[in-house]
Amino acid sequence: KFKFNKSKILERGKEIVGTIKKSIWVEMREGIVYLVRHREIRFIIVMLFVLLAAAGSIYVTIIVFIQKAFASVTKDLGVLAVCLGFGLFSGAVLYGKWGKNFTWYKTIFFCLLSGGVLLIIFAQFVAHNPHILTAMFLSFLLGLVVGPIFIAANTMVHLVSDDAMRGKVFSALEVVIHLAFLLAMLLSSWVSGFVPPEGNLTSVGLVIAVIGVFGFWQIKKGTLALMK
Repeated sequence: KFKFNKSKILERGKEIVGTIKKSIWVEMREGIVYLVRHREIRFIIVMLFVLLAAAGSIYVTIIVFIQKAFASVTKDLGVLAVCLGFGLFSGAVLYGKWGKNFTWYKTIFFCLLSGGVLLIIFAQFVAHNPHILTAMFLSFLLGLVVGPIFIAANTMVHLVSDDAMRGKVFSALEVVIHLAFLLAMLLSSWVSGFVPPEGNLTSVGLVIAVIGVFGFWQIKKGTLALMK
């Protein structure tokens, strides 16, 4: 006759769960240490941290900004979101086709600079002259120049990571960039209490553009030489 021993089953279950929990934290710690020690991956982390922090800051205010500017609840917001998404898709496809002709970190800095400038133009234009067709075009262009950043960053992580560390690296990378998104949302929600939405968007765009200019300046000085 077969009998269940409840105490042994519970004890064994606790051992298995404990091993899984320990393994997860060890894997995450090893991945983060590897990220910090590897120069190219560390650079990618900083760039994605900046980009996701900017996205988190924008996310809090842009919905209210568009609704007020166009005096609609969902129609214009949905149209602009579709244009942005189509721009991201198009940018990813174009970079996948011709991206190998450009140095990856120069591409990232160029996209940050262009994205920052376009965000400033979008915020100021919509705030003072809310024309939906022009806003759609600007939204598409913004997605077009931002899309290649993710493709270039993920491609380089694949290339420079060891096979045994790739899963750990991507797990740790996701933790870092989503933490940036959440912290930026929290900070932006506080700032939006005394800064108008267009001012918030313009400030974020200015910061992103300055980072792009700073990156090109570092390349010109020769202090930034990463894998091509």
